[in-house]
Amino acid sequence: MMKTLHEYFLNHLYRLALVAMLAIVTLFSIVLVRVRLSENDGTHYSYLFLIRNLLLAWIPLLVALITESLIRTCKMFYFIFPLGCLIWLICLPNAPYLLTDFQHLRLYSGSPKIWFDVIMVIWVAFTGLFLGLVSLYVMHRLVKRQFGRTVGWAFVCTAALLSSVGIYIGRFLRFSSWNILLTPSALADDLLKETVDSGSRILGFVSLYTLFFVFIYITFYVFGNVLHEDSRE
Repeated sequence: MMKTLHEYFLNHLYRLALVAMLAIVTLFSIVLVRVRLSENDGTHYSYLFLIRNLLLAWIPLLVALITESLIRTCKMFYFIFPLGCLIWLICLPNAPYLLTDFQHLRLYSGSPKIWFDVIMVIWVAFTGLFLGLVSLYVMHRLVKRQFGRTVGWAFVCTAALLSSVGIYIGRFLRFSSWNILLTPSALADDLLKETVDSGSRILGFVSLYTLFFVFIYITFYVFGNVLHEDSRE
């Protein structure tokens, strides 16, 4: 597998540069959190969870890149892609989930370091969002190449919808991605109860996050094509 990944990155230098850039931004975000943890402003709340969530946000991108690098033929696509896609979908909510961490700022609203907290969470949240967008682009490209443009965009919308549901489950029901595999019955029971008790909140949350994620991705996708057009000129 390591040889395959090496050959893959040699043939996709821009992907390697993008991954390297995201790694640098991730390290910088972690440094910001560590600096904040070293401060003592009389509060007892810790932002340490941001580091954990940011590292989890890397999983969908790594899964997407490994899946793409292992697919060399059409036959390999139907063998490798279903498993890779399943793991990727389970992990994808970890990336945009970081956007919900803005709500923790309210716990530090009276801190003299609130200006630093805002910038720090912006760095972490948008790093997670870009990790999710890049991983979605990789998987979208695989599906579009195999099944065409229409199926490719249907895949994007479906992934955004399922990711939004996953974010809701993580934020309000406090389940992690792996609970889908480890405790599916408990997750299903709690989700059913939540649907009955807070159906309107689920609908609003999932709809807004899905629209936001799709809009950001389309912007990301169109901008990439604009750059491609400019390079051809």
